[in-house]
Amino acid sequence: MMVLALRHAERPLNSDDDVLTEAGQERAKLLARMLKDSGVSLACRSQFVRARQTLEPLKQARGDALVVQEFPVGNTPEQIEAHVHQVVQAVKSQHDDAVIVVIGHTNTVPLIIKELGGGSVGQILDQEFDKLFIVFTNSIQPESKGTLLKLRY
Repeated sequence: MMVLALRHAERPLNSDDDVLTEAGQERAKLLARMLKDSGVSLACRSQFVRARQTLEPLKQARGDALVVQEFPVGNTPEQIEAHVHQVVQAVKSQHDDAVIVVIGHTNTVPLIIKELGGGSVGQILDQEFDKLFIVFTNSIQPESKGTLLKLRY
């Protein structure tokens, strides 16, 4: 299984505005161009507008071939842990040749990757929107460590 995990695209820093900036919209379009023919069939995201907008161009490009699941996330450690657990369970329920994309946040993406066996990716800084992590894992040996590829797009 291949899981592409990334933070949502650019949004205004130091602002309560939840929508993507123009640069964020362009990054979301780039993501869609990159993944259009990848075979991605499942996308997991939070309830926030910025996560939905990051995924929207890919959803348009893939159409009905892409199922989107929303997993709400809050700010408390318990809410973050519950979100991570739900996303990881959704990913692990897929078949071994599935391609999955996870659109998360600075406080969720590293935890999701770790739970999928990708190890530690360190902190994602508030101004970093270009990190793309790919975790290769399988359900046949769920206790085995996955392989992690770190990219920027």
